[in-house]
Amino acid sequence: MNKQFQIYAVTIFLGIVILAIYFSGYVSEEIIDFESCVEAGNPVMESYPRQCRYNDITYVEDIGSELEIYFRNELYEQGVENVGGMPIEGFNPELYKSAFPGFVDSDFGGAKAIGGIWVFNQELKWIETNLGEPITSADGTLTNEGIDVVLKNLGERLDIEVNSKVDVDNIISGLSIHRCGDEERLAETCITLYDPVCGWNDSEKIQCIKYPCASTYSNGCEACKNEGVKYLTPGECPA
Repeated sequence: MNKQFQIYAVTIFLGIVILAIYFSGYVSEEIIDFESCVEAGNPVMESYPRQCRYNDITYVEDIGSELEIYFRNELYEQGVENVGGMPIEGFNPELYKSAFPGFVDSDFGGAKAIGGIWVFNQELKWIETNLGEPITSADGTLTNEGIDVVLKNLGERLDIEVNSKVDVDNIISGLSIHRCGDEERLAETCITLYDPVCGWNDSEKIQCIKYPCASTYSNGCEACKNEGVKYLTPGECPA
């Protein structure tokens, strides 16, 4: 009886050890961020910042302060969602403006990018700094340092002091668009409220000869009553 009990005890002990080894291995291989994605042997895309992809999820390398990292990740993830796919080389200003119509050219002034820097002086221009180096499709893609400059520019333009993730969310919200619903289109009267929005014109209905193709309205209700307005962004239109 004693011997049989010892055999059972040893068997149970070995089973526990095997399960512990299995689950410890499972936890160590759990992919939750860029580092764990790389450690698991998944392919790394040499964009800037670097990206690692696993199970249709893209993990972006984190470099910078907590708020800067949060801004980069939110901007990138929402940008991918808004344009309907992931740019292979990352986002340059034109792609960001496609993803977030609330961006204006001055937001990218002074932003460093792969191969150079974006400069704004009445208009946005790309200045190559790697003279003599081969031009690649990644040139112009904003670096982490460049996106940090964009965050600073946005905070100044939107008059938002960035001290928390809520402030970052408010900034990104300020770049987003609002499409007028059927009820808003049919509104007969609007309340007297000054909460300015920029109503961007539908290019199929209104032809513009210069940027921005938009007008500032006192509030969203007034803007949506105009059939020529395609969508709204918060605040006054860029100059």
